[in-house]
Amino acid sequence: KVGTTEATCTVTVKAGYSINVSSSVSVKQGSTKTIDPTLYQGTAKIENATFSYDSDNKSVATVNEDGVIRGVAPGTAKITVSCIPAGSSTPAVTATVSVTVASLFEITCSSKTFTSMGQSITLTPKYDGKEVTGDRVRWSIDSGEGYFDTESGDNYRLIVTPSSSGTSRSCTITASVTIEDVPYTDKVTLTS
Repeated sequence: KVGTTEATCTVTVKAGYSINVSSSVSVKQGSTKTIDPTLYQGTAKIENATFSYDSDNKSVATVNEDGVIRGVAPGTAKITVSCIPAGSSTPAVTATVSVTVASLFEITCSSKTFTSMGQSITLTPKYDGKEVTGDRVRWSIDSGEGYFDTESGDNYRLIVTPSSSGTSRSCTITASVTIEDVPYTDKVTLTS
């Protein structure tokens, strides 16, 4: 109020911006998954928002300008989703998506612990859930040499047997294979 003149005004407060997107995603190595973020101002959905994406660990997962995540190698990465609302002076709005990349290659076995002398454990290499056959698999034993006997079974499986009793020991066995020009490796530790 100034003198006898009185003025009123209406102040409209707009709620802040937020991005709605999955907080975590799992993808297999070599596969893709698309994230689909949505921009909101308060509870109002903002149409035609433009997003940008960045991975903090490109050796594990990459992401393109369309939000397509590609699993590169087993591990974890964080994808940052950003958006600067059109016509807004607010800073970029961001959200983070945790990505877990699972390997397509794995060593499977019925047990990782020998319960009796003479017991054998068969290790089977699998790619995308199917047994890897033929002589493409390279096996190596990283520890326990001389305490565990190994023999090749079916030209791709590995059979492991403790060669002496006594002290509890362990061995780490690595399997490596190249499929479609992509090298894969997995390890398993067996204990007696």
